[in-house]
Amino acid sequence: MFMPLTRTYPSGFTQTLQSPTSVLDITPDAEVVELFNQATNMTVGTTSWPYVRRVIACARRLFDDDLREWLKLQDANPKLSENARGFLNDTVTFINTGVRPVSIGARMRILVRERAFTSVDPGSTAVQTVVDLSAKPITQWLKQDGGIVDMVFTLNVLFGKALSPQ
Repeated sequence: MFMPLTRTYPSGFTQTLQSPTSVLDITPDAEVVELFNQATNMTVGTTSWPYVRRVIACARRLFDDDLREWLKLQDANPKLSENARGFLNDTVTFINTGVRPVSIGARMRILVRERAFTSVDPGSTAVQTVVDLSAKPITQWLKQDGGIVDMVFTLNVLFGKALSPQ
């Protein structure tokens, strides 16, 4: 019987892998980097359906098609600092309400500075969950004003180059 593997990204966030041939490494996800670069370089309209469809497919792949379960796994992740848990809770708040208590940029700068330390205490704050059970969390996320941009930037922090050592 195959046991799922875990990939740890440069940010410390993890992804469960189902394939026994999956490579375990800590490199940023290439598709996330490409989607982020397209959005920030304005080489694609972030509201165009082909782009949105790619973002959705990428998010589903990285969250193993279950954001709620992925959040539970992160709650048990001992590598996440208090600030990393705060970033996840900001994301859940955005999905639930359409408002981030702390902007992605501000939280990212905090996380980047925190990574400069040789050791960071693991956080103890519980990771929140998406409250509306009537819709899939990714759908709720995209329904929020600016949801697609928030999702792309969040994916970059979680799985892309945002927190990678330069």
